[in-house]
Amino acid sequence: MKAAEKTATRFDATRVRALKRTTISLTFALALTALALCDPALAQVVSQAQTSAGPALTTYVDTPILAWAGVSGQSADGQTIHKLAYKINNGAWEAQQFLPYPAINTTAGPALATVGTPVEGDLSETAYMAWRQDDGFIHYAVWDYLTNTFSDDDPSVCDGTICEAATSPALAGSNTTLYAAWTTAAGKIQYASYEDSSWTVYTADVPNVSTTIAPALAVYDNSLFLAWVDQTNHIHIENAALPLPATGGTWISQPAPSATTSVAPALGIGFYVSEPWKTNGYDLFVAWNTGSVIELADWATTAWNPFPGPVPPGPLVNYSPAMNTYTQPISCGTNYWYNLAFTLGGSDATEVDWTPVNGATDVPPFCAKLP
Repeated sequence: MKAAEKTATRFDATRVRALKRTTISLTFALALTALALCDPALAQVVSQAQTSAGPALTTYVDTPILAWAGVSGQSADGQTIHKLAYKINNGAWEAQQFLPYPAINTTAGPALATVGTPVEGDLSETAYMAWRQDDGFIHYAVWDYLTNTFSDDDPSVCDGTICEAATSPALAGSNTTLYAAWTTAAGKIQYASYEDSSWTVYTADVPNVSTTIAPALAVYDNSLFLAWVDQTNHIHIENAALPLPATGGTWISQPAPSATTSVAPALGIGFYVSEPWKTNGYDLFVAWNTGSVIELADWATTAWNPFPGPVPPGPLVNYSPAMNTYTQPISCGTNYWYNLAFTLGGSDATEVDWTPVNGATDVPPFCAKLP
């Protein structure tokens, strides 16, 4: 298919998504204007999404993608393995899809990230899913925008000793580069970057780290941020300036939130302001599961500010949370969402809940003049 044909196909698919969302959005666009904090009434249990580990979230163009470790079984060597399941939200969550199982499987929760800038008709944005397969290595799949599915190919990031993972991987994307990190059996965190269809695996691990828990990654303010949990369950934050040199990043320890957790935290981009479309409207957030609630904090350059909460009001399973932001076209204007996904306990145990942390609506002045 020629580039022009691909662009036209991508444009048509995006336009259809926008029209579907417009129909759904009209009923609550005005209500969003007043939304400042999480409204439990807008929370939703995602049907079919039952997980044995923390869920993953990303946004492709303006479409949220949710992934999780699904139904479990046994591998030939006796490991517990899971189906890789995912859904997309085109105004509502569509039916779950799976990567071919058991040929493709995961031993822990998956990770998601998107690389590129979501510009209409631009073919550069790509979503990725990564997981720890039963061979002990990190494998990944690439989003196919023509079929709205992840590819059935599952190459590994690398297969050397430093690529052997003990936990779920972490992913983060910039405009040009995908970043991955994972915890090794020795308690170190290794990392890699993917650009121009090639992986660079950095031989040096992140210094001064000792952990048995999966890391978290995010790209913010021209830096790669990494969160990890020490042996006493305290969260630590490191960052390295981007782009990373060929020898690896220069990691600098940053102030950490006053938080403890026994599972991997989440790093992501969100907003607490009422007008996120303006300059500096987005912030770096960290979220963690205390075992009973999800707490959040946002990065204020030299410290973490506690975010009003906690989320949710009901019982939880002690799995890692996930975050994403996305925009939603409406008849005249745009909805902005900052969401959190986590695993419910109680009567809804193992089901994934998708809750808005914040929302806002940008209605241009000329909209008032439209008939």
